[in-house]
Amino acid sequence: YDSAASHKKSLQTWSLTLRRLIVHTPFYRVKGFPADQCPVIHSPLNELRELSMPFPLLNTDTLTFLPKLEVLRFVGADLAEGKELIRRLERDEMPCLCELDVYFLDDITRNQNSMAEETRRTKRQITKELKRVCDERNIGVSDSFSSFEEREENFDRNLDDWSDDSMTSDDDL
Repeated sequence: YDSAASHKKSLQTWSLTLRRLIVHTPFYRVKGFPADQCPVIHSPLNELRELSMPFPLLNTDTLTFLPKLEVLRFVGADLAEGKELIRRLERDEMPCLCELDVYFLDDITRNQNSMAEETRRTKRQITKELKRVCDERNIGVSDSFSSFEEREENFDRNLDDWSDDSMTSDDDL
């Protein structure tokens, strides 16, 4: 199981010319990657403009190797990575970035225990701060948590509308 090692070797080979890199790894949640093989970016990719890669193959520390990155899709990031991403943006470490899409791995966890609610609250704060920082820098941003929250609000609103409209009284019959 050497996929992370293969990615690392390929990136070294193509590091001078690679402009776009999209990595899909549907199995990383189940099997995981060996810790000693992640992240896979260890040297500058000076020409890379677009990157879509899951955590842990990519982490926020490796973004320093991507000076011309314009589009970043960061999949499976945890809350600590979200906070670090905000710090890096605030320090203008990604001056060319104009589009950011973040997917927090467990965004749709719906457990009702207090820990789950605290996690949701923290994600909302991170999302709000991320949007603020990106707006200040004219970076288009989308994230799965906000999208989920918006869908949830629309569902609740539609459910309320349906309940109000569909209620009939005995007089209506």
